[in-house]
Amino acid sequence: PVALNHMISGLQELEMSAEVPDEAQRRFAAARRAASRMDGSLETARESYRTVSRALLLAATVARGPKTAEKLVHLYCPMVPGGGRDWMQPEGELANPYWGSEMLRCGEEVRNLSIADAEVPSISNRIE
Repeated sequence: PVALNHMISGLQELEMSAEVPDEAQRRFAAARRAASRMDGSLETARESYRTVSRALLLAATVARGPKTAEKLVHLYCPMVPGGGRDWMQPEGELANPYWGSEMLRCGEEVRNLSIADAEVPSISNRIE
């Protein structure tokens, strides 16, 4: 799980960065803790992914760097067991990360999180 370890390491860096607002740090910490549980059964990984996805979505509403400011969309699938689930992805064709090919195109856009180039904040600024 090289990619998983890389994600956990990146989340830990964001969690500890002085440039990241406290609220975003808390969200990154929650995502890191959940991601550390993804190296198990498929069901465990799916449940942990839900927490990772939600925490990152909430962190993105607090602060983002320039690379995540453009073409970011909040999506939701009501068909995911357990009350539906959210995720973020770049603009483009919807790609539901839950349940693989069974639900790949199932979902709806909740809101476009993109911000104009002139408004791109540094990671230390809050996005209202």
